[in-house]
This record gives sequence, structure tokens and C-alpha cells, in this order.
Amino acid sequence: MSTPSTLKLKTSARSETPDKMAEILSYLDNVDSNCIKTMQETFSYKIPESFRSDIEFAIEPDIVGDMPKISELVILPNHQLARRIVALTLRANELSNAIQLSKEHMAHVRTDKQKAIRIEKQNSQSRLAEQKTHFESIVSRHQGFIEQLLKDKALLCEKVSALTRRIESQNQAWEHKIKTEIVRVKESTLAGEKIRRERWVRENTKKIKVILL
Repeated sequence: MSTPSTLKLKTSARSETPDKMAEILSYLDNVDSNCIKTMQETFSYKIPESFRSDIEFAIEPDIVGDMPKISELVILPNHQLARRIVALTLRANELSNAIQLSKEHMAHVRTDKQKAIRIEKQNSQSRLAEQKTHFESIVSRHQGFIEQLLKDKALLCEKVSALTRRIESQNQAWEHKIKTEIVRVKESTLAGEKIRRERWVRENTKKIKVILL
């Protein structure tokens, strides 16, 4: 990817080197752009979770670290530049081929999985139909027993409801009785307290009168 400093270096190199060097730099620009584009496609391509177990596509972690810069390539001799160009071109081709193979493999895997899902769906529907027929025959054979169970269930529900109402009625009666008893005890306590207070007042009044007399 070209930057202002890189463009400046390129302009300086073109003014100081022959036309062959300018062509090499132009070719390196194309190789650099193609490699970066290929790496972006590689890293941005997302493999579906359902296919990750079927695809083992590894990208070397040092691919970006080994990518030479134009400013470094300008000072290299021609034979080293040629080797770098060949290496980058081969690497770009390898990545492009790996991506293409990965896409083709994913297409095959997707097709196989869709076929397996379709077959499994058909088998499941067949099993469900068999189970439905089987259980319908069982229900038909035991229809009387099932109806009796339903009647027993209804009777039991009525008994439970009656028992629940009875318990609720008893609870209400006990609550009323407890509240009445609480009121009685409270009134009795207040009456006793009033009597004790009046007795205390009378006794103290007598004592005061005796003292005053």
C-alpha cells in the first residue's frame, strides 16, 4: 500500500535509476498491491462454524511480518530484487490457490451436509409417521381404559376441590376465632390495667390525705 514517503522514494529512485529500475518498481507496486489484496481476502473470509471441523486451512502467522517494503527493496541489487519478486509472486499464487481450494472444499462440504440433512429429515419424518401409527393403535385398543382414567381424574379433582374448600372454611373459622380471642384478651388486659391504675390512684390519694392531715 503506497504512502507519501513511499511515493517520494519511488520518484527519487526513478530519477536516479534507469528505465529498468522504474519498471521493476512498477512491477513491485503491482505485486505489493496483489499480495495485500490477497491477504485481506484471506483474513476477511469467514468460515461458517458448521464447516470449521471439516476445513483445516492455516495461514502462516509471519506472512505480514515478512512482507518487504518498497523503501527496503529500492536499495537491493537486481538479483535480490528478482528473488524477492519471485518469492512474493509464488506466495501470492499459493494464497490465491489455497483460498480457491478452500472455497471449493467448503462448497463440497456444504453440499454433503445439505444432502445428509435432507436424508435425516426424511428418516425423521418416516420414524414420526411410524410412531404416530403405533401410538394411535395403542390408544384405540385402550380407549375404554383411557376414558375411565379421565372419569377417575375428574372425580378426584372434584374431591380435591371439596377438600380445599373445606380446609379454607376451617382456616377462616380458626382465623376468626383467633382474632376474637386476641380482641378479648386485649380488652381484658386493658380492663385489668385500668382497674390497677384506679386502685393505685385511690391508695395514693389516701396516703396523701393522711400525710396532709
